[in-house]
Amino acid sequence: MPVMGKFKISLPVGLSALAGYLFFKGEFDINAILLTLGIFLISASSSTINHIQEKREDGMMPRTQTRPLPQGLLTTGQAWLMSLMFGFVGFALLIPIQSQLVMLLAFIALLWYNVIYTPLKKVTAFAVIPGSVTGALPPLIGWVAAGGAITNPTIWIVALFFFIGQIPHFWLLLMLYGDQYSLANMPTLSKVFSKNQLIRLTYTWILVAMASALLIPFKGIISSQFISFLVFFVVFYLIIFSTLMLFVKKDFQPRSIFLRLNVLYLLMMLVLSIEGFI
Repeated sequence: MPVMGKFKISLPVGLSALAGYLFFKGEFDINAILLTLGIFLISASSSTINHIQEKREDGMMPRTQTRPLPQGLLTTGQAWLMSLMFGFVGFALLIPIQSQLVMLLAFIALLWYNVIYTPLKKVTAFAVIPGSVTGALPPLIGWVAAGGAITNPTIWIVALFFFIGQIPHFWLLLMLYGDQYSLANMPTLSKVFSKNQLIRLTYTWILVAMASALLIPFKGIISSQFISFLVFFVVFYLIIFSTLMLFVKKDFQPRSIFLRLNVLYLLMMLVLSIEGFI
């Protein structure tokens, strides 16, 4: 039977929760493992529900037509059963952490993605802005699971980076697959802005994401000078790279920038994890 869950997306979600956990506790223990697996499976459950919600639209877009539901490889009932299985096991793994707030935040993340963001995608091209909350929640969940206070401004600065970073990430995908969203009759920014306007808007959000990344070393959240320098180097490299593509080469390649942004996200997860052990 085909397995759904968008594991390529769910894995970074689980790892960002782990980064938040290690950032506060600096100890890789059994709860860290349970948290990572639990959030990974809850994300897989949410993604499976998303497959069900967008079955019709997926069947209209070339990049998603091969998914199990449009292909008829799974019934909707089987997909719901798979989602429930992922979700049940995921939440069960969080029980030993003994934090009602962790359970609540994980449930809010699932609801936010499937009850708020996914329906909004069919209504407005700007759904990604509220939808990006789901990117900010996993490191916050990890922090709380490790014993950190949810009111601590440090974790909110970290969450801000993961929130803002989701916006150019999505719009770069839109520049790659915007025509396909139109095939599915979904609102896209390409219907609101011209190509050049969309490029400049995406570039602006890239700069905002870079600024939010720089807040982390500037606020003293990273104690190692070498790691701070590494973050500065990667951020300024991305700024220069995207600026050259837009204003000098005049050849804005969304895929190249998309991949480099992913490297920054992975680097930030690693940096936060290492910082917890220093």
